[in-house]
Amino acid sequence: MADTPLRTPTLLSVVAPVYDEEELVEEFVTRTCAAVADYEFELVIVNDGSSDRTPELLDRMAQRGIVLVPTLTTFHDVGERFAELFAPRLVEQAKRQREEAYQTLIAAHKAGVILAMGFDSGPPGADALELVRMVEGCLTSHEAITAATSGSARALGLDDVGSIEPGKKADLVVLDSDPLNDIRTLTDRKKISMVVSDGRVVAGEGVDHGPFRRWDG
Repeated sequence: MADTPLRTPTLLSVVAPVYDEEELVEEFVTRTCAAVADYEFELVIVNDGSSDRTPELLDRMAQRGIVLVPTLTTFHDVGERFAELFAPRLVEQAKRQREEAYQTLIAAHKAGVILAMGFDSGPPGADALELVRMVEGCLTSHEAITAATSGSARALGLDDVGSIEPGKKADLVVLDSDPLNDIRTLTDRKKISMVVSDGRVVAGEGVDHGPFRRWDG
């Protein structure tokens, strides 16, 4: 487990449509609770594809600042990209869950739930594809980028990253085109002109120029 517990309430929504035996659900929940024992969490069991977007649940998430991570791409993978690798019933299940996940995203966005980006897929480095999915769902490009930055920082309980402002780490990706006009820009590595990590240029233009001077406002 992480050395530092999350500083924000976290909702674990366990979707278990494949469990037919009550004892299997109980065992799964027991193991899940044990795995997150060091975290502050609220556990909600969802046994169908729509219970996790009830107005009551989404309102509670919005009020408490609980973060939703849709991970839409994984459903596309099983239902489309790698469908030939899975049993037909799993492919059909993934297709149903994909549609349910998009409906949940729309409902959560409308309810004001904080969103974060999660990429339960591959290959490594292709995470920005999830932002494309989120925009295809209902978000603007700006909202998707916010989910990937400040939303994800909130989900991880980090207060020194996620936005550009005095006192925070300068973690930046500089592009030669505007992702607000086309979110797919973020999936094209040729469009990345510079990567800055904690104030230091680590890739692209200026990589040998040393650390940036910290911005103190």
